[in-house]
This record gives sequence, structure tokens and C-alpha cells, in this order.
Amino acid sequence: MTTALRTRFIRKSLFILLMLAGAAAAFARGKALPPDAQSKLLAGILAETAKAAAAGKSPAVAFDIDDTLLLTAPRTKAILLEFAGKHAERYPGFADQVSRLDPNTMPHGIAEVLKLLEIGDQERVTELKKYWLPRFLSNDYLTFDWPLPGSLEFIVGLRAKGAAVFYVTARSPEKMREGTEKALRHFGFPLDERAQLLMNDTHKPAPEFKGKRTAELAKTHRMTGLFENEPDNINAMHRADPKAQAVFLDTVHGNAAGPVDEGVPWIKNYRLKP
Repeated sequence: MTTALRTRFIRKSLFILLMLAGAAAAFARGKALPPDAQSKLLAGILAETAKAAAAGKSPAVAFDIDDTLLLTAPRTKAILLEFAGKHAERYPGFADQVSRLDPNTMPHGIAEVLKLLEIGDQERVTELKKYWLPRFLSNDYLTFDWPLPGSLEFIVGLRAKGAAVFYVTARSPEKMREGTEKALRHFGFPLDERAQLLMNDTHKPAPEFKGKRTAELAKTHRMTGLFENEPDNINAMHRADPKAQAVFLDTVHGNAAGPVDEGVPWIKNYRLKP
């Protein structure tokens, strides 16, 4: 191969790689509905809920919690700030680093957050992960989460239209029930006979648990909405009840997640007005 041909081949290969990277980025971030279409989608779910209630069909809507109703990045930031405060002499400047993190743009998971903070030393990474994990999955830090914009108002609107609300979460009931109930009430989310918390007492993988729960709910309710931020979970819920309007929350999700099923709309939040 001549030098000119080799150069042309390299350029073409780079172009293809850039195109693939662009497609991947578009898949990851570019599918969320524009504000007017999001408003129309949410208003349609409200209208369908009212219609089902008028027909006596017991409408209901299922919501995941983590990064679907409540943004978890502030919880991670709070835990890291606590660590930084306890170890200020060993890690000077770490508190300032963490303070500059914006929960609205933080990546998913502690590993990606530590990369963002440019912490590469493996001993330090391991120490931070060991500190973070049991606290992140405990009752004690859940009120640090932030409600997604419009989430509470949307749930209040659904209830006014006659819907029952189910918080279907893979959180451990043994470790996180008390804190989850406290956090929901702290932010004003209802918890009563018409707003129930369904936690993963089966300890099955989240898609299996959420798919099964959705199928069970569909036997007694007309499910008018299913909301979830993890692709594998929303796919399982959607397949368990194809008649329900499944909606993918384009916030953050696990890196190993597969693609969202075709036809499931993506939204960034629950704002009804553009």
C-alpha cells in the first residue's frame, strides 16, 4: 500500500469512528423529546388517566425512584463531602474539588465520578468506594436526593385525575425502607392507600422484579403510565404491560444497560409547560 493510499485509509477509518461515536452520543443523549412534545405526552397520560377513572377501570401509574423521581447525584456528593471533611489533612483540596461538582451533570456511579475528579490512585479509589457504597445504600442519606423538576406536581395531577401511584423500586426493604419513606414524605410525595411503595423484597434482578410487579399491577389496574430511567427495567415493564404508556427518563443509567425498546419516548423531567 502506498503512502497516499495508507493516508486515505487512515482518514476514512477515523471518519467512520467519528461517525459511530456521534451516533452513540445521539443514542445516549439525543432522543429526549423537545419540551412541547414532552408536555403533550404527559398531558396525554393525564387525560388517559381521567378517562380510565371515569370508566371505572382503576387507573394507576408506576414510577421508579432513583434518577426517575429523585436525582441521586446530590446523595453521592454529600457522602464525598463528608469523607473529605473527615480526611482533610490526608487529602487537602479534596473538599474543594467535590464542592465544585454539579449534581445536574454528574455521571452515573461512583467510578465515573472519581474519574471526573481525576482520582486515579487505586488505593484511594478503593477507599472512597468502600466509604461511599454502604452509605449510598442506607437509610441515612436519602433526603439529600433532589426531586426531578415537575415530578411532584405531575404525581399530584395524576392523583387528582383518579390514579393510584406505585413507587416500584429495586431498593432493599431491609436497608432502605425507612429512609425511602422518610425521603418521599420529606419532598411531599404521597404515601397512603392510593400511593404505595413496592420494594424489591424478592431480591431478584431489577428487570425481573419490575417486570413481574408491573404484570401483577396490570391485573387489577389500568396502567396509564410506566416511568423508569434504566433501559433494561423500562423494557421489562413495557413488555409486561404493552398497553401502558412506557416512558424512559433520560437522566443517568448504568453503563452496561442495553438499548431502550423502539417506540418508548424519552423525557428529561416532568415539566408540563415548555
